[in-house]
Amino acid sequence: MRTAILTNVYVCTYKSEIRHGVSIGGYTNLRKSNLNVQTDYSELDLQTYGQTVNEIIKLRSNTLPDISEGDYLYMTKPTVQRTFTIGGVAYDDYGQGEYQVESIRPAFVGVKTIRNPTLIEARKTTGGENDGS
Repeated sequence: MRTAILTNVYVCTYKSEIRHGVSIGGYTNLRKSNLNVQTDYSELDLQTYGQTVNEIIKLRSNTLPDISEGDYLYMTKPTVQRTFTIGGVAYDDYGQGEYQVESIRPAFVGVKTIRNPTLIEARKTTGGENDGS
């Protein structure tokens, strides 16, 4: 992939623990990846007036990035919103990302290539998600 079409994407992981029956946690471990970002719209995802219901983005990389399923993506660098503590360790919380990673897989399945690009699919997050799943 040409470096001219790569975008800086910031990634966070949701970390939590249950204390007294309540989930305490946040979006932490901020890291940056350079990825090729593409947007695909499905006919089923468009309402009558052209509003997008669920937006899916596809990210491609020639190397395996430090991203896992369930991670949250930001298109701009997020700022720290608060700090939370788990197991005596303080973590920065960057808030819920714009997209959540649904799958990570090789772009070409069953094909032998010198470098098999990685395909990452993520769905736009909606309000109210706070459990990291």
